Amino acid sequence: STRFGLAQLQHELLDPHIQYVIVELKEQLVGFVKLVKEHSLPELSSLKAVEIERFYVDLAYQGKSIGTRLMDYALQWARKEGFEVAWLGVWEHNTKALQFYEKMGFVPFGEHIFTLGTELQNDFLLKRELR
Repeated sequence: STRFGLAQLQHELLDPHIQYVIVELKEQLVGFVKLVKEHSLPELSSLKAVEIERFYVDLAYQGKSIGTRLMDYALQWARKEGFEVAWLGVWEHNTKALQFYEKMGFVPFGEHIFTLGTELQNDFLLKRELR
């Protein structure tokens, strides 16, 4: 997929509007978060918003507090950078992710329909205020 190719990643690493935070253990990438600066939605237009576009922890390392620590770090970074709210979209049937984000203090504020291949799917939009 071109969204995850090396050229795309190199381009994103040079983009001042994108911030990656990665977690390495024993020189192995086990998790990362991709934050997109000042990417908002109409519902959040009055706030300085950062999108958590991707949040990933390797399956073998889930349940070991890595995700919690990674999210805490990302939210602290966003707060220090002056962002007032962090938001993300998560597939409505991704129960595990929804539970995690709720545990991390995110609350629903909308929904977004998107096309995956030929299927229409629904994302729940979640936010967490950083003030």
